[in-house]
Amino acid sequence: MISIIIPTYNEAKNVPELLSRIHNVMKTIDYEVIIVDDSSPDNTGKVVLNQSMYYHYPVKLVTRASKQGLATAVVRGCKEAIGDIIVVADADLQHPIETLEQMLLEMSVNDIVIASRYVDTGKIEKWSIKRQITSDGARTLAKILFPKIKNISDPMSGFFAFNKKVIDGVELRPCGFKILLEILIRGKYNNVKEVSFSFQKRKYGKSNLNLTEYLRYLQHLFRLTKDTESSSMMKFAIVGLLGILVNEGVLFLMVEHAKVYMYLSLLLAIQLSIISNFMFNSLWTFKSNKTSDSLIKKFTKFEIVCITGAMINFVMFVVFSNTLKIHYLEANLLAIMIAFLFNYFGSRNMIWR
Repeated sequence: MISIIIPTYNEAKNVPELLSRIHNVMKTIDYEVIIVDDSSPDNTGKVVLNQSMYYHYPVKLVTRASKQGLATAVVRGCKEAIGDIIVVADADLQHPIETLEQMLLEMSVNDIVIASRYVDTGKIEKWSIKRQITSDGARTLAKILFPKIKNISDPMSGFFAFNKKVIDGVELRPCGFKILLEILIRGKYNNVKEVSFSFQKRKYGKSNLNLTEYLRYLQHLFRLTKDTESSSMMKFAIVGLLGILVNEGVLFLMVEHAKVYMYLSLLLAIQLSIISNFMFNSLWTFKSNKTSDSLIKKFTKFEIVCITGAMINFVMFVVFSNTLKIHYLEANLLAIMIAFLFNYFGSRNMIWR
């Protein structure tokens, strides 16, 4: 039995073609379609029921009371699924369902099969520069943070299949829309295969992707890294906050009491906060991480990481605010979160490895 999970929100116009194409691919295979709809105001659920009754499609409709997000819809669908193999796809027809034939063939020898936009002849149809930058950035950031998925070209894909055993006993706690990343990080599997597909242009409706989803994605990354890194990331964050207090305190004392030139005071404040962060991270955050490097060598590396992190913060702020036209305060928050993740993993991998 194959269980195909389709999260929906305002996809009434796409549902008839979607179900027809699924049936054409799966008509000789025992399958079910589980559509998890978040009470779409365009009556997506009603269209689903009408189509399934008229054409006798094996469809199960799960209706949730409000819009709760794609990833949690997939988790709900998994609870309803009776198949040994679960397929996840979008309802907007951007995922060509015909790719399922090859995916299911590969599932005979793999635990997870991902339809990828970045292998072989896979491609993306007419994405905007903004969408391309954010997609590539999100994908790259995830692969940097989680070495487990570094060889997977498209860990952000929304079109994939997996053996239900991969998530047996695993607590999935996703937020946002990137459920595959959650499964790849938390799941129990040995083999992953990617097959190419061409991401199609949406026919009807509009994308649910917006700034809120990007913020949820960063929240999701932080949650995953916090889980996999235990308490060290939280300690690193606390030390960073202490560093801000040192920075502000030194700047105030130098300018208001010592009457030192403001920009010179700022440079001194930054340097003293870096020294403070290095000391606390050495004595507390990464206390158990022993390396053969001398104290001076470790501090030099830490200085380089911090300077690079500050440069990343600035560049990402420019990209978010100028290129992507995000409000400057939100752009700064996104940039700070990315720089924080770089500083943490740079410190852990380069200095206290």
